[in-house]
Amino acid sequence: MENGKPVVVSSAFEVMLGQKFHTYAGGLGAVHGAILKSAGRNDWPVNMYGLSMLWKDGYYDQKVGPSGMITDEDKIYKSRSYDFLEDTGVRVRVIIDGHSNIIKVWRLPPEVFKTVPIFFLDTDISGNDHLARSITQRLYTGNERQRLAQEIVKGIGGVRALEALGIKPDLYHGHECHSLLIAAEILRQNMALGMSFEEAQEATRQKFVFATHTPELGGNEEHDIDLMIKMGCFPDIPRDKLIGLGGNPFSMTVAGLRLAKRANAVSELHCQTANAMWQHVDGRCQIVPVTNGVDLDWQYPEFAKADSAEAIILAKEKYQTILFRHIFKRTGKQLDENILTIVWARRFAEYKRPWLIFDMDWPWIEKLLKERKIQIIIAGKPHPNDQKAVNTFNWLYRRSLDTPGLVVLAGYEYWLSKILKAGADLWFQCPRRPREACGTSWISANFNGTLVLFSLDGGILQSANMKYGFPFGVDYKCSFSGEQDKLDFQDLVKVLPNPIDMFYNDKSQWYQWVLAVKKDAVQNFNSDRMLRDYINSIYLS
Repeated sequence: MENGKPVVVSSAFEVMLGQKFHTYAGGLGAVHGAILKSAGRNDWPVNMYGLSMLWKDGYYDQKVGPSGMITDEDKIYKSRSYDFLEDTGVRVRVIIDGHSNIIKVWRLPPEVFKTVPIFFLDTDISGNDHLARSITQRLYTGNERQRLAQEIVKGIGGVRALEALGIKPDLYHGHECHSLLIAAEILRQNMALGMSFEEAQEATRQKFVFATHTPELGGNEEHDIDLMIKMGCFPDIPRDKLIGLGGNPFSMTVAGLRLAKRANAVSELHCQTANAMWQHVDGRCQIVPVTNGVDLDWQYPEFAKADSAEAIILAKEKYQTILFRHIFKRTGKQLDENILTIVWARRFAEYKRPWLIFDMDWPWIEKLLKERKIQIIIAGKPHPNDQKAVNTFNWLYRRSLDTPGLVVLAGYEYWLSKILKAGADLWFQCPRRPREACGTSWISANFNGTLVLFSLDGGILQSANMKYGFPFGVDYKCSFSGEQDKLDFQDLVKVLPNPIDMFYNDKSQWYQWVLAVKKDAVQNFNSDRMLRDYINSIYLS
């Protein structure tokens, strides 16, 4: 407790706070950053801190050459330093694969990004050998051993770092399964106090809650239990007890659900999906929905003030001008503000289907582009090791070179994401149901006067977009079938003429809809609402 309030620590591998701080890859970073900004802005019934990793190279810098994305690591990663971080003077040690590793603890002052204090863990320091220094080099890269080393630093090292700082958390909020080792370290400490395993597990549950952000396999890790023990993930915890927690291979998510007081999914549909996915897990905690929110700093001031069609039009013209100048500088293509501008911009993953509007009937979409009924902008960063996603990006990029009205942009970062949402007329998102846990891009698009064309997945199903937007697709029961893609596309072909017709022939209704979704998003999908739900449904429940 601090000042009579419980202390909550929110922990994730990534946190998105602004363009000048490269500690994020995508939606998880946006949500984690939003929580910590909201926590620092108002007086809440809990005291919060943030915990993350200081990635020396960040994620990666996306660049394209004549044939597409550059994936040579020497060209897409660069070291960064941040003069706004404070050295706390705290150093803690963890054992990784039998070797001692020193962790340096940095503090991000709240005034830099208007957050609560956030602590960043760093192994790139003198006193560590080359392998130890590389642990915090790059976000979401490296082999399995590297990943486990990162999780030991964040989990075991994170708990020890806060103790060394004199912070006494009442509760840890672990985002995604890579936060599991926080709970494992608390479990170990409880056993060291003389508790039986069962007593220690119950005591751990009182200090740990868990957020599952995705149904994707990559976000629900499994590792060989003996490799994890050898690496040092579970010091002094018996192997048979560990297998009882997570099985073998060891499921980080299953163990998290058994070690948490409560868990949350990030939308109502995702909650249904998560409970179905993990229904076989005995002894797991309850999974409840806390729908994602977005910080209002994603909204440009002109859109915040806009309360009429005229004001929205002026704001849209301003930011389309900025966006289109950027596109002309980067690609030599001149877009037209009088043509319906459709944007697809997300993390470039297969289940998000960036190819959907192009791959199944290219002549259909090419005709709309050539007739200047629409113009399309695509942006997003595939992981450089995901060759299939890189190939999809390159296929779209090459196709854009000789297709009028089609632009594919590299360098998808915080700034570009924000300006795309303000410059779009119609935001397009088309994940394969039910694999989009929530999505956040549609929220910040709504903030900035943009309507959405969307498949029936994620948190958007809870929003005013269901009435003032353009849903398409089917509630398909098998989420891994090519038949779903075919059926969704057939419905998309039927639905797309509706926004085209409204944009050109009924601007009055268009802007009525824009004002309606903007109001709904600001009121119901802001990060203050999300944090309030976390406090009421997770932290203090």
